Amino acid sequence: MEGTEQTEPKSSVPAGNDAFVVADARIPTTRDDVADAEGKVVAAEAEVKAAVAEVKAAEEERKAAEAQVKAAKSEEEAAEAEVKLAKGEVKVAEAKVNVAEGEFKLAVETSREAEAAEHKAKDQLLAAQHAFDNCSTEEKSECSVRLQEATATFRRAHRHTQRAEEGRQDARQSVQYARQSWLDARQSLKTAQQSLKTAQKSHDGAVDVLNSLQAMFTSTRGGGGSKAYGNRDVVDSLAEKVSGLEISHSAAGYTTPPRPPSARLKLRNDIKLWCIPFDGHRGSEQAVCNLPEECSWAVLVDYLSSLQWQKHRVGSKGPTLDADGKINVKKAYYTSTDEKRPRKSCTSTTQFTQFVKWYECLPRNAAVKLVLWNNATLSPPPSPGDAGSHKLNDDACLGMATEYLKTDESVRTTLQKFGGSAEEVFGITKLHGLDILAFKDGSPCIHTDAIERGAKLAWSNEGSVMQILASNRPEVQAIIGPSGAGKSTTVYRALAREFGCYLDAAARETTRAFMRNVDHKLRSAQVYPEGKRGAVARRCIMLAHLSLLLVLRRFKELVPMCTPKQWTYLMISASASKYLLHASIDDVLHNVFVALEPINNDFFLHTNLKKLTTQLHCRLLYLDEAQEYLNLDGFGTFTGGTGTAFRSILSPLLAIPDLVVSGTGLNLQQVAVELGSHAAKEEPMASPQTNEESPRETEKAHSRRRLARKSLLSVPGCNLANVAAFLNMYGISSECTDVMMSLRGRARLVANCVRQMLMTKKEWDDSVFTACAAQVLTEYTSELVRIMSEHFSSNEFVKRSDHVAVNYQHIAISLLNCAVYNGGCFQANCNEVIDFIDASMCMLQKAENGEFVAFIQEQAAIDALFEICRKWKVSPLLLGVIDHMHNIFTDRAGQGLDFEYLFIADVAMRALRPDATEQQRKIVFGDLASQLPAGESPAWPGWRHNDWFEIVDCRQQKCKKEAMTLQVFLQNCTTGVYDNRTGPLFCLPETAAGPDIVALLRDREGKKILWMTQCKRWSKNLGGEAYVKAVNTTLPTELYHRNRMPPGRENKQNGIRTLCESHFSKYLAVLCAVPTRTSSASTAPLMPDGTHFVFIDENILSEIMSDKGFSAAKNRTFINDL
Repeated sequence: MEGTEQTEPKSSVPAGNDAFVVADARIPTTRDDVADAEGKVVAAEAEVKAAVAEVKAAEEERKAAEAQVKAAKSEEEAAEAEVKLAKGEVKVAEAKVNVAEGEFKLAVETSREAEAAEHKAKDQLLAAQHAFDNCSTEEKSECSVRLQEATATFRRAHRHTQRAEEGRQDARQSVQYARQSWLDARQSLKTAQQSLKTAQKSHDGAVDVLNSLQAMFTSTRGGGGSKAYGNRDVVDSLAEKVSGLEISHSAAGYTTPPRPPSARLKLRNDIKLWCIPFDGHRGSEQAVCNLPEECSWAVLVDYLSSLQWQKHRVGSKGPTLDADGKINVKKAYYTSTDEKRPRKSCTSTTQFTQFVKWYECLPRNAAVKLVLWNNATLSPPPSPGDAGSHKLNDDACLGMATEYLKTDESVRTTLQKFGGSAEEVFGITKLHGLDILAFKDGSPCIHTDAIERGAKLAWSNEGSVMQILASNRPEVQAIIGPSGAGKSTTVYRALAREFGCYLDAAARETTRAFMRNVDHKLRSAQVYPEGKRGAVARRCIMLAHLSLLLVLRRFKELVPMCTPKQWTYLMISASASKYLLHASIDDVLHNVFVALEPINNDFFLHTNLKKLTTQLHCRLLYLDEAQEYLNLDGFGTFTGGTGTAFRSILSPLLAIPDLVVSGTGLNLQQVAVELGSHAAKEEPMASPQTNEESPRETEKAHSRRRLARKSLLSVPGCNLANVAAFLNMYGISSECTDVMMSLRGRARLVANCVRQMLMTKKEWDDSVFTACAAQVLTEYTSELVRIMSEHFSSNEFVKRSDHVAVNYQHIAISLLNCAVYNGGCFQANCNEVIDFIDASMCMLQKAENGEFVAFIQEQAAIDALFEICRKWKVSPLLLGVIDHMHNIFTDRAGQGLDFEYLFIADVAMRALRPDATEQQRKIVFGDLASQLPAGESPAWPGWRHNDWFEIVDCRQQKCKKEAMTLQVFLQNCTTGVYDNRTGPLFCLPETAAGPDIVALLRDREGKKILWMTQCKRWSKNLGGEAYVKAVNTTLPTELYHRNRMPPGRENKQNGIRTLCESHFSKYLAVLCAVPTRTSSASTAPLMPDGTHFVFIDENILSEIMSDKGFSAAKNRTFINDL
């Protein structure tokens, strides 16, 4: 087009060479852009994969939420069913209330009608009486008939009134029970409705969670998956909402690190862990035990929810308990007992982690208390304060207990039953023509029956009973001794003479409520700080004491003429379920104790205890089986009266005035120190400097020991006369003196034997008595072996008063040597054998100087010691003799006597064994060995085992009126007195008789052989006249021989010769001389007819004795030769 200017478009690329320059510059940039694009593609693909994984995780979570909704729905339905059931129970309770009120109205009307009829009958009776008094003689007969009719009518009306009044009282009681049931049903309905609301909320919450997850799931599928799970806080909040729902972070594909595992509680041995429901009564705490070493929050909650609680011990503000008394624990408040209020609560794993950290930082010997609640979201009203706080004051608690005792009909009925005879209280069983007091199952109750029968019996514990009841008695006394010695019987006999209060510390396993609650409250004292534990323990015993005194006061009101014995039977019945009336009296004492339990004022308790003990003339409190309170693991540690830490709970209890404790062992050292400390009441003072002696402290120690000796009592046990008297009380008489000897010592042995005799269906004779005694001994021996095995599982060393350490085996050997050789008396201090006393092996007797002497003379205890030594594989009698012979402080005479024991234990007993070799038999018995039975022991009267034998010691008995002599011993052997003995019997005759050792053997025909031995242990060889004299002492013709016969000696010699000729046709004469005899004495002396002579020297002894025994026999070092 003409006239128009045309322009060319501008290019962004320079022309010419400049264009190539720009292009070269842009090529690298473009390549980077391409690489970035490729990276974005890879990232997008990774995001897509993560989104897919998140979709899968969300789907799994949605399924879990649906299951949660179903579970919540089931819980809601169950709660609805419980509400319906509760409403039904309310209706039933309302109907019962209406019925009870109707019956009460009817009873009131009936009572009114009966009272009106009684008033009318009374008026008629008065009119008839007036007419009878004023009538003429002719009308006397007719008026008399009318008077009798009026009297009978009045009596019928009076009885009808009484029955109507009783019916009215019963109806009133029924109304009260029905109303209480209605209130309980209303409360159950409220609880069920609250549970329904909680279930509905749980269901709604689960539905909300499910809806949220479904929305997230939809969002994920729509492309927003990375955003739905990108916020971790949102996921955490959802996890908290869904109870019990675990979300796996690894499955969700998080790139962030996983959350740490849940915390684990590692239990510490030095910390006590306790728990109690919110508003639980003081003393209802339970120890947390039987948990794994490491446990999670879920495991702890399951354990706490499995514990059972008593509903009456949880206040109205406490958590709801199910039918089994369990709490569905959802929350726990935790605190150390040094703090006044709980610190924090724990409802989830996160909070449990804080608790674990707090627990790990606690100091040693701390105590932690968990307060349990059943709702994770709602706190208990008004706040979790100190569990067990009560608003009742002390006077109100005392008033409640008193009102219960006065108004409750079951209390009146129960106490009046105990006002009857012993037969009514215990019941009787007829055995062998005797009416015996019995337990609930009908078996004989010997200890109470003996108290009833034994009014005229000379009891061996009479001295201890008198010391307990003495007017100048110490404030605290302890009766100690082995099991079965008669400690409880001593307490019962003291109670039967004077009113007192009795608690059995071991009764918690055999009672339903009362003593179990006392025991539980005592155990919970260790929850408190160290300085408060003693006061809490004493308060518990004082509450139990006050409960008994209140019952005693009501008992005296209902039974004005009651006796201390009736009151004793009431308290004994409360100690165990084996008694007939246990359940009823246990309920009474339990209810009184529960009413008094909130009292927390010691001054109030002391004041009321003092008032009642004076008013009721009931000054002493007896605490039986108190060895239970020496258990540090069960009751914890306490501060003693002298300020010493780590004492048992018995230590603070000994500060209670007018207390008598009784128990097995009771650890002499601790009880003696504590009794002396409390009795001395010394003012505390600073301890002396190290390595300095304080006269003040020394005097205090002596004072404590003196007062402790005065406060400690023992039960001496029963001797042979006591055993015979006890048997005669039940019409049991026997000529078997040795059998009765085996029952002496512990009263329980003879009591058990009487029980066996009563329970047998056989007619009584000596064979039945022997069998019953043997059974009792066997059972008791087995029990002692079991106790010793538990006490002496390890061979520990004991430090003696002379600072020489000995182990348990050495002490056992010493005990057996004392029992067999030295009449059972110990030379050692009791503290050295305290473990054997605690193991019930030793009897105790209080000497005149106040010190205790331990002894062991009982057949059962000796058998048990032999058995335990056999388990230890030691020969106790042999080792005991050897140890004494090697002692350089044993003089010549002592070692001579020891050599006789050594011959018995290490020579004679080896030859008497059933498995003895022919050479061993020939060494001791010579040519007579061929006439003895082969393959069995020739010992007379029998054989038990290698270490068992008995010694009859006739030496040093001049002061005894009826001293045992060789002549008496041989008479007993020939008249059957020893026939029932089960082991070899050796006699150590008096010096005038001649031989050192006398025993009997059995030949193959069972005939007796008299065996006499003379032992000589010189520093030179035996010869000349000394040798002839030694040989003569072993001959039956030379018994009681002297060149100058004193008056009467010839008759005695002729008598024993006649005895030997009448009963023995064979004799064994043995002379044992160490080192040997002279060459001139080697010619065999002339022997009487039937006598076989055997000579033994140290060369022959080496062939039969043990190495230690031979070393002791050959040792001729005496103190006089040094």
